[in-house]
Amino acid sequence: LYLGNEIQAASKATLVEHNIHYIVNAAANQVSNHFSDFEFEYLPLDLFDTTADDIKQYFTPTYEFIGTLGWT
Repeated sequence: LYLGNEIQAASKATLVEHNIHYIVNAAANQVSNHFSDFEFEYLPLDLFDTTADDIKQYFTPTYEFIGTLGWT
C-alpha cells in the first residue's frame, strides 16, 4: 500500500517505479485520474478535505476494491 498525494499520482514515472497499478483517488471531484487510459485501475471517491465529508460511506467500496487484489 502506497499513500501519496496529487503530485505523485500525476507522475507516471513514480507510479511505475513503485509498481503501482491500482489507485484510490480520494479527491476524484477535484483531481482527475491522470492515467486512466493506461495500465492503471482507479477507484474514484468524491471527497473534500472537510469535516462535512462522511468518509464512512466509502469504507465498503474501498475495502471491496482492495479485496479484488487478493489482499483481504
